[in-house]
Amino acid sequence: MVHKNRLILPFLLGIALLLFCLAILPNRQASENLAMVTMLEPDEGVVIPVMQRMISGGATLKQTLARFIVYEYYYYGLPFFGLGALLMLALRGLGLEGNFALMMLVLRQILSVLPTLAGLLVLTYIQDQFKTWRSIAIFLFLAIIPATLRNAFWLHPDGLVIFFSAMVLYFLWKDNHQLGKHFYWAAAFCGVLTATKLVCLYFFLAVLLCLIWYLAKRQGNWKQVIKAGSLFISLMLLVFLFANAFLFSKYGRTQYLYTLQGQTSWLAEGYGVVYAKGLAAALPILKQDYGSAGFILLALALTTFGIWRERSRFHSALILAWFLPLSISVFFFTHFKYQYWLPVALPLYSSFALLLPEKTESSALKRGIPFVVRMGLIVFVLIQGFLFLKIDQTIIKKRFGALEGNATIAFYKESMLRLGRLQDKPQKVYYDYRLYFPPNKEWSAGTNYDLLNYAYIQENKFTILMLSAQRIADYLNPAAVGIDPGKFAENQLFYSDAKAGRITGYHLLYRDQNGLLFISQEVCLTDFPEETCSQ
Repeated sequence: MVHKNRLILPFLLGIALLLFCLAILPNRQASENLAMVTMLEPDEGVVIPVMQRMISGGATLKQTLARFIVYEYYYYGLPFFGLGALLMLALRGLGLEGNFALMMLVLRQILSVLPTLAGLLVLTYIQDQFKTWRSIAIFLFLAIIPATLRNAFWLHPDGLVIFFSAMVLYFLWKDNHQLGKHFYWAAAFCGVLTATKLVCLYFFLAVLLCLIWYLAKRQGNWKQVIKAGSLFISLMLLVFLFANAFLFSKYGRTQYLYTLQGQTSWLAEGYGVVYAKGLAAALPILKQDYGSAGFILLALALTTFGIWRERSRFHSALILAWFLPLSISVFFFTHFKYQYWLPVALPLYSSFALLLPEKTESSALKRGIPFVVRMGLIVFVLIQGFLFLKIDQTIIKKRFGALEGNATIAFYKESMLRLGRLQDKPQKVYYDYRLYFPPNKEWSAGTNYDLLNYAYIQENKFTILMLSAQRIADYLNPAAVGIDPGKFAENQLFYSDAKAGRITGYHLLYRDQNGLLFISQEVCLTDFPEETCSQ
């Protein structure tokens, strides 16, 4: 029997606090305004205005609450947006609302870093219960995985997803296939997780495993299994409904279903163009953020091996039952992004605990895995850990140097010099979301995450176009395939003209390796008489 070391938990909490504080330094970087945040990470640029709108208030208390709850951007759920909006409200109460960099820091730390660290602690507890030095090793190893670090440097719901999914695993494991109160706590966290992001649906196999395990232990108590399964689903749906309170609104339900349909299509096919799917497309990202193929297979093999050991059998089986459905989906049915795999990769990698001896005596090393094999695998994991640290160093360095010699900002500054004579004249500007364009009092500006075509440009009557050279190259790539061939042909016509510098109705005023600046023919003739205002 392994006795619990009472110093392990305080030591782990100290490490977690240190990591939380260290994340402050990179999370303060390059966040001076919304334009800068959007330039570096468009997803952050999308969610911030939504949270600001949620706390903008209304003429009555009812309107204020409605604006908070029915926030009209249902790609992620109210647990994420609601917490973010409440943090903004707290900063407003402290008179700090105008400090945009501080706001971004607080949101990233509380909604990404904190829940991620909490989730890692939960996964560590499942493996070792904070009994031995193994807990420290597991926690530190999970923390240095590049995907974990990368996820801590942006405002996105995946930190909450890591925590909520870890809690579902914890309560299913704690229930120990008894179908008691912990089983229903797992259902409640499933509901919150589903409300945050529709990841919980992939827990079906883990829940089914608990029901089958109970059935095998109780020798055919079908009534209890059916009752427990029904209660689990009912409780999960109930919590999901209240956690996404906008579903009580008919308008909210309609918008939510519409968003789900769009998301399903985008994840399966891509955004405007068809994205590559399958293991071959995912391998470069996996290698960068999760380690070599051999390393991932080792983690999978160790988790499978854990099923054969009585002490680790149940939680290893749960991890596999959670891992398999989501992994199959993100590898074969959607285009792969590193954050999609995080909720299952971290529990899988926690199984490296099975390599570590629980006692210092050599006899403990001989159990299960032969000593020489165990030591060889530990060395392999240490080498991968060293490689992780090198990648982490690169990620952190890139974060700190995000604005040094930034070509996008250089393009903006040069463009403003050339547009200087228009500064006091109202203009309507379109800029690609990967470009930098801070607020301008005299100019209205907007961006679009969809592909451009002439109809959109003409309908909005933009006087200035700032286009990303990289985006043009991406959509004119011969390998790019449009989801809708007819629409994509229109998009490519526009981008082909842009690349050639001859958009109909516009004059190319400036271009560099990062962007292209167009002005409308009318503006060119009126304010730039020295230019040959060609179309």
